[in-house]
Formats: sequence, C-alpha cells, structure tokens
Amino acid sequence: MALNPQLLPIGMPVPFTNEMFVLVRNGVEFEVDKIPGSQGGRVKAWGTIYLSNIRMVFVASCPVGNFFAFDMPLRLENPLLRLKP
Repeated sequence: MALNPQLLPIGMPVPFTNEMFVLVRNGVEFEVDKIPGSQGGRVKAWGTIYLSNIRMVFVASCPVGNFFAFDMPLRLENPLLRLKP
C-alpha cells in the first residue's frame, strides 16, 4: 500500500511496466484507516478508482489534508494451484 502514488497531469496513475488499467469508476466513496503518513491513519474521500492487472488506485477528487491518492497491490492467485494430488 502506498499513500500518494505518482499521477499523470490529467490525474490518472502513472502506469508501471506492463500494467494495463482495465476499469475506471468515478464517484466512489473511499475510506481507509491505519495508513502511515495521513492524519490519524484514517482518510475518507470521494474520487475515482482505477483497477489494473497489478493494483487498485484511488484518486481523490479534492485532496484531504496531504492525501490525494492511494494504491494497493492485487494478489491474484489461482485456487486450483493450491490443490494437492
């Protein structure tokens, strides 16, 4: 998890190598707690969610204190790979 990841001038997250954004949703209410670097570790804001093959990124419509974006890596796993013969 990262507070305030890099954004392009248009407000979209800067993509990582081989990252594809597959879904964008506006008008999302986002609340997160226990994050270092924000006031009391809790932030609530409205904005846009970007979903990629690597992570989920929330970008606030209006900054809240020093918070303007948050990203969280996705952990995709295939449950079939956990099966043992």
